[in-house]
Formats: sequence, structure tokens, C-alpha cells
Amino acid sequence: MMPPMRWSASAVAAAACGSACGSAPVEAPSNRGAATAGGDVVVLIAPRPGATSGPIELDGVLRFQPVVCSLHGKLVTGAPCAEAMPEHATVHTAGGPLAIDRVSTGFVDARFDASYAPPHGPACCDYNGCRGDTIAYTARDPHGSGSTRVDGQLPLVAVWPPGADARLDVTHAGDDVKLVRPPGPRRYALIGSADVVGDGARERVVYEVWANDFGVDVVDAAGGELYSFSCGNI
Repeated sequence: MMPPMRWSASAVAAAACGSACGSAPVEAPSNRGAATAGGDVVVLIAPRPGATSGPIELDGVLRFQPVVCSLHGKLVTGAPCAEAMPEHATVHTAGGPLAIDRVSTGFVDARFDASYAPPHGPACCDYNGCRGDTIAYTARDPHGSGSTRVDGQLPLVAVWPPGADARLDVTHAGDDVKLVRPPGPRRYALIGSADVVGDGARERVVYEVWANDFGVDVVDAAGGELYSFSCGNI
């Protein structure tokens, strides 16, 4: 039997999101075996509001995008993970449950002749253009006054469904990791690791820290690339 999802005090500090989340670590509701019984499990991240200089910037609103998931027991990355999720969902974060809504509009950036049919959009944008493909979600204000705005440290990790047991571990969130990649990022910071498909192998989600903007890598235990996008520069 797989142990329940773990959240640590250091994870809450590393993934603090102001009033959008609670102030104390919590344990996800038990749904043990979801990842091994064919249940879909999706890991999402909110990189940081205002991180991009392009038109997907949402003025401080939490924008989640899927990075890795288990679909029918198979490891999948990127936008297809969101296709398994409902338009309106609840995810689990280090601070507790959070309601999110799929972005329903398409995306057009005439500067770079970039367009995406809804609900797809770019993973990130910078002043050189937009890249990647994702289906994004924005956090919903529980008081109904609009999408949740945040001030504070990100990235923030989330799991859907909130009771799924993906053995997500963010105990060492923020620790530096070494990846064999082209030069550029100032550091690679671990966001968390998870046994998404329940096979004993842990996928690691890594945040690329650049002087401008950011990047994300999902790698296997040996550091092999499973998924990545980067809008970092200098």
C-alpha cells in the first residue's frame, strides 16, 4: 500500500502563495492506489505571476499548467494531461485545496504570428516570442470576486484530483539540482518529485531560474528529460 501524499513545513515556506493558500501544511485526503489502479493523476505548477513579458501575463493571477501525469496508468506530459481534467476542478496544494478554472479563450500574438485554438495556449512567452503548448487553469477566488491574485514566492505545485496519491514529495523543494543542459539558467531548483504512475520511479519537477523569466523541466531519476519548456534569457 502506498503511503499518503506528504507535505512539509519547508514546502509550505517554499511554495507560499499569500492569501490563496492556508498557512499550515496539510495532508491530502487518502485515495491510495489511484495512480496504480488506472486513475488519472495530474501534477500542475503555477510558475509565478507576471513572469512573462508576453501577452499571457495575467497581472498577478495564479496560472496553473500541467507538466506530468498518469493517464490510464501511462506516463504522459504537457497539454494532454489537462485534457483529462474537467473545466472546473479542485486541486491540492501545500496550503490545502484550491479551485481552478480552465482558460477558455484562445491565444493570438500578432507580433510573432503565434496563434492557438482554445483552450490551448503557449507554455510561456518572453520578448522573443511564445513557445510550448499547454492548457492553462486560473485559480478561483473562493469569495467570488475574481481569480485569485498572489503576492509571494512561487512556483506552486498542485495535484489533481485532490485525493490522488502520487507520493508527491516537496520536502526538499528549492534545493539545487544538477542537469546536463545548454548553458543559461543561473540555477536549477527542485520543485518536487512524484511517483506519478506508481511504478516506484520518481519523476522530478525542476524550475529553471534565469535572470529574466523562467523554464521548467520534468526529468526521470537519472536526469533524463521527459518534458521541458523555457522562456529564460540571459
